Amino acid sequence: MLYIHSEFFGGTALQAAVGWADGEVFFGPSFTCTNGMEDPPYRLMPPAEMAINAGLRTLGVTAAPGQDEYVTVGLEAHRWSDDSISG
Repeated sequence: MLYIHSEFFGGTALQAAVGWADGEVFFGPSFTCTNGMEDPPYRLMPPAEMAINAGLRTLGVTAAPGQDEYVTVGLEAHRWSDDSISG
């Protein structure tokens, strides 16, 4: 299981992810951010190394050409909580 969390506002982003398997943490917790949001525990990372993409890679996801792991698995369809709940 991979738990992911993201917040975007005005071009800046925060992401967090943690993964468990068989009752053990296998990824994270990871807290990453884009420029302008560098408050601990968040670390500034390039987009490819943000928490969600890195966590998805630990699950074996390989990004499609020209995309990141987030888009490759279809998470862009669930960018808003209300859309995910109603869809």
